Amino acid sequence: LFLGELSAVFKHNLKQKDDFIETVEMVSAKGKTKWIGVNAYATHGNDGCFQLSFNDVTQQKIQYELGKQAQQIARVGSWTVNLVKNTVTWSNVTKEIHELPLDYEPDLETGINFYKEGDSRNRIIEVVSECIETGKAFDEELVLITAKGNEKWVRSIGEANRVNGKTVGFSGVFQDIDESKRQQLRYEVLNDRMRVAIGSANIGIWDFDIVNNNLIWNKKMYELYGVKEEDFNGVFEAWEATVHPEDKERANNEVQQAIEGEKGFNTEFRSLKSDCSTAFIHAEGKVFYDEKDRPSRMIGANTDISRIKRQDQRLRQLLNVTEKQNQRLLDFTNIVSHNLRSNSSNISMLA
Repeated sequence: LFLGELSAVFKHNLKQKDDFIETVEMVSAKGKTKWIGVNAYATHGNDGCFQLSFNDVTQQKIQYELGKQAQQIARVGSWTVNLVKNTVTWSNVTKEIHELPLDYEPDLETGINFYKEGDSRNRIIEVVSECIETGKAFDEELVLITAKGNEKWVRSIGEANRVNGKTVGFSGVFQDIDESKRQQLRYEVLNDRMRVAIGSANIGIWDFDIVNNNLIWNKKMYELYGVKEEDFNGVFEAWEATVHPEDKERANNEVQQAIEGEKGFNTEFRSLKSDCSTAFIHAEGKVFYDEKDRPSRMIGANTDISRIKRQDQRLRQLLNVTEKQNQRLLDFTNIVSHNLRSNSSNISMLA
């Protein structure tokens, strides 16, 4: 196999008296496939003679093939632009991302026109022009319209090749990021909706690192507890200090029970604010575990239910007053009924 592949090239170069470098595949005596780099140099003064050297490049070949395979799987292509010769070269993966045949010959103008008209095309023109003028590299995520009319997110990275302070070309990589980018955009939309929902619902979010005793609050939490952000040192004891003394022990025990897995964390307690006012807080949380099934984090939400609690207390007071009034009316009715029966009996006896 080795001699068969080498002979044709070798015979040609013998005739032309040219040096050559070839990489050929061979099978060793032990039946293993190897790649050998063959260098042949024509000897001067002795026509038709060559000096040969052989180098085992199997590992380099394997690494090269693995790199190509990784590029194919990751959908990463390459491209080069030679401004001196006015040529553009795309790798096969780059052509596949554009949904073009592998024999397609690109040029700079048509390559730019693949970008979606508007922000994406304007941005690629801007960064390519700056790269040519100043040599500044670029790394952009833009929208492409493929040859088949499909809209696709791509990442284009480029660096300039400069000689004597002048850009003579530039090259880079080209990656298909459509799936991951669309997932990211969907996540950002859901995140925005969540932020709006949390903001309108007046909900505070907290994240407690159980192992390192690190407690993180969002801004709404500081409002709920009446605490200034610069006064909060971000540990469990800082939250504990805000709980009303009469509710502190119970709230603390419920946190520990949740961490130990005895029950879920869903409770109510009073918070004593810095202005000495009291707020009623409803708290829910969930414990997360590490790979060894040990509690590592606890994340939850707090809601100020003071208005609901006060309305509930007022309603209870009104119900209590109404109940007492109803009892008085019932007592009065009984008295009137008794008196009427007595008078009726007297009249009946007189009759």
